Amino acid sequence: MKRYLFLVVAALCMASCEEVKEDILMDVPEIEFEESEITLGAEAVEEFIIPLLSTGVDEVSIHHMGSIYDNWDVDEESGDLTPKESWIEIVRVINEYDNPTRALRVWKSAVVVRIKANDTGRERKAVITARSFTKSDQVTLIQSAQAEN
Repeated sequence: MKRYLFLVVAALCMASCEEVKEDILMDVPEIEFEESEITLGAEAVEEFIIPLLSTGVDEVSIHHMGSIYDNWDVDEESGDLTPKESWIEIVRVINEYDNPTRALRVWKSAVVVRIKANDTGRERKAVITARSFTKSDQVTLIQSAQAEN
């Protein structure tokens, strides 16, 4: 019991000796895309930049919207599903750091995606989600259908 009491007292002493910087605001995680919805034409885009503000991008994911047939090839005999190659993929995350004035710095970042041409004859949608610590935000990306000739 004395050993545990000693460890608790030692931990409290170490915590009270922490240096507190007066010019830095204590803060919470933050992430926000500049837009909630983006519409693109049917043509392919090699690198499309989606800007956001964050305290650091920890994770980015894409959720395809639409029917099961938009994202999977279905075997007619067995009904087995095989994933189709995605029409949108994440290329990289860009970070631009500012001078730290907050405990958690916020800087302008971006998610860069590659988009294939839309020759399906119908509009496509995907939701891109980015996470910073415990906060997350989403942007819906809509790709128009190619006009028929």
